[in-house]
Amino acid sequence: MSALDKSNGKLKVAIIEGFHPFDIPQWNELWHAMSDEFDCYLQHIDNWAVDCAQCRGDYDVHLFYNMNMKLEESPFKDVLEASLKTLGETGQGVFLLHHSILAYPENAEWSKMAGIADRSFGYHPDQDFTMEVANDNHPISTGLSACAMHDETYTMQEPGANCDVLFTVDHDPSMTALGWTLEYKKSRVVCFQPGHDHLAYENPAFREVVRRGIRWAARKS
Repeated sequence: MSALDKSNGKLKVAIIEGFHPFDIPQWNELWHAMSDEFDCYLQHIDNWAVDCAQCRGDYDVHLFYNMNMKLEESPFKDVLEASLKTLGETGQGVFLLHHSILAYPENAEWSKMAGIADRSFGYHPDQDFTMEVANDNHPISTGLSACAMHDETYTMQEPGANCDVLFTVDHDPSMTALGWTLEYKKSRVVCFQPGHDHLAYENPAFREVVRRGIRWAARKS
């Protein structure tokens, strides 16, 4: 039997962190604010990989917010590598948020999951820009409007042709795509580039995209 409580009908979301620092109180408040829909289990990526409670297969969505660069950095390298290989195979949703898009830059499967072949990047903090809706016929973006954001931007290769770009920005310096989806093996994947700090977490548009993205990745919309 799973250690996760399935009786309340909420989606079970693994929130996976590692390597990159962040604003802890506001980050936790972000997930508390979504507790009406989701049971969120915050954990370091090594805990996710080792999976002491044997519940990794029971999450509806794996949301990554880590920026680990090399598998060798983990004391559980072999277990972590094996766990990462299960992504996409089970049909569980995957959400790559902000700097997790940059994680494991030499890992070909992570690049496929992110929809970007070459993930060489530049990063640019404290940018003011407007996020535009590029596709309003998707469950994540429908009905949303352009919104102002203050966040970190990335300069890197754009998502591949197999990706559905939902949100864009016309800003220098930044890549054009801010949010996109794709199918990876048997799973739905959401990639959303904003999310550096509390100014993103507190932005209502950011929260709505994250909320909808989790539901879409879990095949609930």
